Amino acid sequence: MKRSALILGLGLALLFLMSFAAAADTFSYEGTKVTVRTYEGDGVAGTVVPDDGEARAYVSGGAIHPGGPEFGCNKSPLVIEWATKLQMAQWAFYNFNDTQWNWYVRKPGEYFADCIGGSIRSNGDLRVTFAGFGPLLYEAAGQGVTEEIETWYGYSNEETDMGPFLPTGGVGTDTAGNFASGWYQAPIPDLLIGDSQRLHDKYSFKLWNRIKVVPSNSASNYSNTGTITITLENQKDWIDPETGLYKPTS
Repeated sequence: MKRSALILGLGLALLFLMSFAAAADTFSYEGTKVTVRTYEGDGVAGTVVPDDGEARAYVSGGAIHPGGPEFGCNKSPLVIEWATKLQMAQWAFYNFNDTQWNWYVRKPGEYFADCIGGSIRSNGDLRVTFAGFGPLLYEAAGQGVTEEIETWYGYSNEETDMGPFLPTGGVGTDTAGNFASGWYQAPIPDLLIGDSQRLHDKYSFKLWNRIKVVPSNSASNYSNTGTITITLENQKDWIDPETGLYKPTS
């Protein structure tokens, strides 16, 4: 199985991008493709699912008596073995209600804000990898006194205004399989979200930002960016990593 990845840029400028792990361009499906229809009730023809739709079906196993008349004999009972197999691809749906933190600070101090909420759903393990997410840096480099603002990034699985908190399980996931809430600075460790009913239904979270502005930070603009890569750990190798659709038949 191949792993595919959704890449989200997140930081003081969060940008949506998408990328997937490299994989073979074609796949050898087992059998002969047949028409698939949506089930809309008994006696209803249903709608034909297109070739790039949500489901495909193939038949294989070989004919019982190919190229000739029907097979029969006086033997009883007649036993014919059948099999039905299904491969389920991994999917993921995500949402962020905003994509950028903007601070307007009048005086030194240490401050935090939630600002951004989001959710994710999937039917398999997800690995979240963070890159960047460093301190805010003076944009006119070399012209300020203290050109760095200490910055933390946090997430929590609770609808709270109290900020992130660290569970007993520490970094990664807690004992209930939840996001490990807490404040982090670069390098931020990977986060594994295990397959669970909660993840299938919808996993909601908050993203937090915290800054520490000191008197020696010069008046100017500061910024930084980061990248979050969400990897679908159990993706099937017949999924095209560039489109998320079926690979062409080899």
